[in-house]
Amino acid sequence: YVKVFCKDRMLITYQKLSHLQEVLPNSLFMRVHRSYIVNLSKISSYTSQDLDIVKTNIPIGGSYKDELLNALSKFQA
Repeated sequence: YVKVFCKDRMLITYQKLSHLQEVLPNSLFMRVHRSYIVNLSKISSYTSQDLDIVKTNIPIGGSYKDELLNALSKFQA
């Protein structure tokens, strides 16, 4: 099961997270942890260890950290 959090609701799908990663536009969505894919435009703040999205703290996985921080610097520029 994968939970998809939208602005006004939550959906549950039987897709694998890796499949969603393939079909979502990689210019807007990025995998940040083995359990999370996020919409880069929804990130309100971040550190080298976690992200804040709508008052929710999401961890950044070590293997995703460098690519994410690089993408965030380009995305917010």
